[in-house]
Amino acid sequence: MRLTIDTDPIPKGRPRFTRSGHVYTAKRTRDYEKLIGLSYRANGGKAHSGPVSVELVFYVSRMSDIDNLVKAVLDGLNGVAWVDDRQVCRLMVDRIKDPNPRIEMIIERITTGPDETKGEA
Repeated sequence: MRLTIDTDPIPKGRPRFTRSGHVYTAKRTRDYEKLIGLSYRANGGKAHSGPVSVELVFYVSRMSDIDNLVKAVLDGLNGVAWVDDRQVCRLMVDRIKDPNPRIEMIIERITTGPDETKGEA
């Protein structure tokens, strides 16, 4: 599936702690991850049960750590494009500075033959 999401890519925020020591994800990050999942579903995206390949191109107006950009998108697709992001067996990522921020992604099922679980941990 090919998908473009017209939004400013947001890196995964660091975990936050309450005064009592409970850990939570910041609202900005939760809202962004929800947008990613809803956009995937709204464009006909289906959940994969086996290994998948993911290609991501982040067009950003300001530079961010590429690993945090990826983490937010993969977490947003958990339970939507796959059960768990451990199913991602191939990942290709580019980050390009551009005045028109967006995310372009391609998600495809990987066929490894009769035993599709081969190589999964």
